[in-house]
Amino acid sequence: MEPKAFYKAFTIILLAALLVAVYPLLYQQVPLLEQNTKSYAVFPQLLMEASPDSQQVSSPALATLPDSVRQDSNQFALARIEAPNTEVAPITGDYQGVEHLFPFFQELHRRDGQLRIAYYGDSSVEGDLICMTFRDSLQRQFGGRGVGFVPIMSIHPGFRRSIHQAASNNWRRNTVSSKNKLQLLRGISGEYFTAKYAPPLPDTISKDSLPPPVDASYWATFKGSKWFSRTQYFERARFFYGRPKIDSNTVALASLSVKADQQRQNYTLRPETQINSLTILDTNAQRLRLDFQVPANFPLYGLSLESKKGLIVDNFPLRGSDGGSLRSIPVSILNAFHQELDYDLIIFQFGLNVLNPTLKDYSWYQKKIEKLIDHYQAAMPGVPILILGISDRATKVGGRMQTDPSIPYITAAQRAAAQEKNVAFFSLYEAMGGAGTMIEWVEDKSPKLANSDYTHFTFKGARKMSDYLLTFLNQHYMDYVVQHAEEL
Repeated sequence: MEPKAFYKAFTIILLAALLVAVYPLLYQQVPLLEQNTKSYAVFPQLLMEASPDSQQVSSPALATLPDSVRQDSNQFALARIEAPNTEVAPITGDYQGVEHLFPFFQELHRRDGQLRIAYYGDSSVEGDLICMTFRDSLQRQFGGRGVGFVPIMSIHPGFRRSIHQAASNNWRRNTVSSKNKLQLLRGISGEYFTAKYAPPLPDTISKDSLPPPVDASYWATFKGSKWFSRTQYFERARFFYGRPKIDSNTVALASLSVKADQQRQNYTLRPETQINSLTILDTNAQRLRLDFQVPANFPLYGLSLESKKGLIVDNFPLRGSDGGSLRSIPVSILNAFHQELDYDLIIFQFGLNVLNPTLKDYSWYQKKIEKLIDHYQAAMPGVPILILGISDRATKVGGRMQTDPSIPYITAAQRAAAQEKNVAFFSLYEAMGGAGTMIEWVEDKSPKLANSDYTHFTFKGARKMSDYLLTFLNQHYMDYVVQHAEEL
């Protein structure tokens, strides 16, 4: 063998051996690998353990649990669980503020038209985790189809199971966590999208301007998912877009071509107000393709894939956020979206990104949550709010893994903020078992319920968290119906 060929073959073998050696470590550190591939340590198992058919019935439907199951489930949903690890302080306080959910329960009981929930969270709800089972269970009981609001593009395409998304790679995404160089208004999800390489608009545009022709340079596709029976096709789609910063009134600035299955329709996007909506689908379809011709400073938000009646749950993940950045969405914009989408409940699930094992005083975080509640109450007056207390998370303290000692203090701050602002509260930490639970979910469960970062859930773990929330709502919804039977 020639020396050059020998060294080439040797290099390939060496790289392959290195990959084989390193892969198990990567598997433990990268959630996407854990949830979609096999590891040598557990090679018979895939974390994506459920088939589409089995996932559809994985969670109990709201308000239909047998009495025996409800009683057993309520033990973890309501009890104050003392921490078994003496290095972690026990949870104190029992405020839940369930009475503040009564307006939502009333609408739930009426089942009149469309009901809608906005579910905001950090990376623990990214990819529709928790939300997708929560949504599916609610829709099975109260009707409704579709995944609700979805952005123009996903930063983790292929990870989310409840819808299949793809997009051209020339979009610019701006979020509440990044600098807003274009000074455009962010939407209900805390983000907007613009055409990255398109020329900007002039400062002044004639009202008689014609929209540019549509081409396929900027596109996005959406396909129904078979993982859930109520997300396999779309009944209705509404597209939302904003208004560029220009010195002009109603003008024709952009164009959109929509292909629903095999039918195509062209539209002119007219930014008449700060928030504009356009119904682009009003009949059943499994696939949507949107082709845009837009200038660089024309903000696009996303689509609502929905049914006209029943329960819709919008998943709004904000990676790395503690929730406070949502206040950068102006009240006027939130209110404009509320006028279009008409929310009946707002859920906030944050806290993981403020954990500090050495910190006990979280009064500053309580104030931040209170300001967030004030912001949304001003934007959507009368809409009930539910604060979800932080879930368990383990970290290395004194050379060994244990529940982060600051979790009880963050939970107390979240509960105090909810009580101060007259909104509901539910502790995920207490529901899942308190101190030490995350370690058990990572190390002792097969298949694992949480990833090896001791923070984020697997698909199976996320479904379990959804069941806790559903059980909490189930008990109090049933209590409400019994207590208000004469009024209802």
